[in-house]
Amino acid sequence: MVASGRAFRVELPDGRAYWTVVDEEYVRVAVADQFLFDLRFGRDRAESTTRVYAGELARFLTWCGRTGRSLEDGARHLSRFVLVLRTTPAERAGAGQGRPPGAARINHVLAVVREFFKHAVAAKAVDASVLGALYEVGDDRFLPAELRAEGGGLRYRARPRHRLRAGRAASPEAASQAEWEALLEAATSWRERFLLVLLWFCGMFSRGHRPWRKSSLRVCAAQRLME
Repeated sequence: MVASGRAFRVELPDGRAYWTVVDEEYVRVAVADQFLFDLRFGRDRAESTTRVYAGELARFLTWCGRTGRSLEDGARHLSRFVLVLRTTPAERAGAGQGRPPGAARINHVLAVVREFFKHAVAAKAVDASVLGALYEVGDDRFLPAELRAEGGGLRYRARPRHRLRAGRAASPEAASQAEWEALLEAATSWRERFLLVLLWFCGMFSRGHRPWRKSSLRVCAAQRLME
């Protein structure tokens, strides 16, 4: 297994490129490389997509290698990998550096891992039994009648076993009428006043769709008054 995997860009002779996973000696990991190659050229996904997928997949393969797990064991012990993700601060530069990733990011990593295993099973690189560890198979017999198949037959569905609850992003705090009027008074030209009025009457300041928070309005108004 991979002790220290990383994403690596591979450029083909015709100039096209994709991202793959290499080990500590920069040797391509075959099962991951086949998945990412097929993703790029078989499914016509963007090069940037393979870059993201390669990074997520390298993290999972590195965890398997460092913990002495095979690919099949990694799938069956995926909850332990989720725990590692939830407790390991992000190292790459960005707004979340130094903090563990959020639920939405972890769910994306898990989605990449599941797609990788589906491809590996189809390529006979791993045993098909791993899919039972990744997906929970159910049927629609207990669903309301309007949600069942029209033919009346039993329909089976699979849903991921590992998924975190990701809360919705909080909507920005709406600016009040008084704060909007203060910004309008702080405008220094008729063009700025026209744009503000246009945004207001076009609905850009309506509930649930206001582009500026209260703090942003106060800063803008203060800057205008200080000019």
